[in-house]
Amino acid sequence: MRLRPACVPLMAMVLFFTLVNAVAPVVDVSYSRYRGQDLGNGVTHWLGMRYAAPPLGDLRFMPPQDPVRSRQTKNANMILSQAQFRLKCVSQSAKARFIGKPQSEDCLFLNVFAPSNASRHTKLPGFVYIQGGGFNDNSRPKINRADLIRASNMKMVVVTLNYRVSVLGFVSYGDKVQPNNGLLDQRKAFEWVQKYISRFGGNPRHVLGGSSSGGASVAFHLVAYGGRDDRLFHATAPESISASPIKTVEQASYQAKSFIEKVGCTSEDAIACMRAKTIAEIIAANIKVPYPGGTRLPIGMWGPIIDGDIVRDALWNSFDQGKFVKVPSIIGAITNEGLAFARAASLPTEVEDFLKAEFSLLESTHMA
Repeated sequence: MRLRPACVPLMAMVLFFTLVNAVAPVVDVSYSRYRGQDLGNGVTHWLGMRYAAPPLGDLRFMPPQDPVRSRQTKNANMILSQAQFRLKCVSQSAKARFIGKPQSEDCLFLNVFAPSNASRHTKLPGFVYIQGGGFNDNSRPKINRADLIRASNMKMVVVTLNYRVSVLGFVSYGDKVQPNNGLLDQRKAFEWVQKYISRFGGNPRHVLGGSSSGGASVAFHLVAYGGRDDRLFHATAPESISASPIKTVEQASYQAKSFIEKVGCTSEDAIACMRAKTIAEIIAANIKVPYPGGTRLPIGMWGPIIDGDIVRDALWNSFDQGKFVKVPSIIGAITNEGLAFARAASLPTEVEDFLKAEFSLLESTHMA
């Protein structure tokens, strides 16, 4: 088939407008510019974009703040590999695969994967993924989401994120330290998505998903602030959603005092002292202790706390009372995930001890 001469300029014009409208490798997010990388498979990624200021110095143990403004174009175009993602947030783990891994306190970054031909007008469905790790480990989502985009027939934009875990994300010391900073980090990332995802071809009305503690995180955001709908997501898809182990501020303060003693600070100047400690000293002092009344070490020492603000009650109570954001949800489970946490427990008393070590609010009557 031969094209008529009049068709050639028309096709060239269509191609020209397609190229002009496609998202450029350099994306302006108002406070900075980031250069992405075309992977050559129809997907472009932007790795390691700041969504909050570095939580260092006086911002240690504080809620996330807006990123510092910079007009310098920053590279987010690393060749995709495990080594090229930003360093994971400082964690706590006895698992061999985590010990000695590079980590950093300056870790509040996110990653965007989008079809290379997406434009600011495509408004593709968005998917924000929160990975698991028990709120204590695995805070860096080293996951290539190009496969998910290709599986969607190139009709999706995916966001993954870092957030503070362990003592830096969930320590509480009365009213002197903001609890649940790890959840607040996640929420800060959701706000970033609302503001900027359209610049990558995505729709701000995105789906929020996660697995394991990422699924539990989704549950916490559904009940956040008593079920207040801040329009940060329009649907959820959690895997292995759970009634995650949760503590009161009083119980969390018990753990914090143990940590303060180990790091060598006194109660009078504990916060200033802990902020002055090096991150190596923080890591060395971050040793598990049983929950109040417990007889064995929990799998994860730190986690979400009932603070009367973002977390106002245990998850099961909030859902039972209807205090959650009413959005469409698909809920599933990860096959055999429990095997990763199973302990030798052949007697009923051993099972009860294990459950109490993980779920500090459980009473014997709950397990009768």
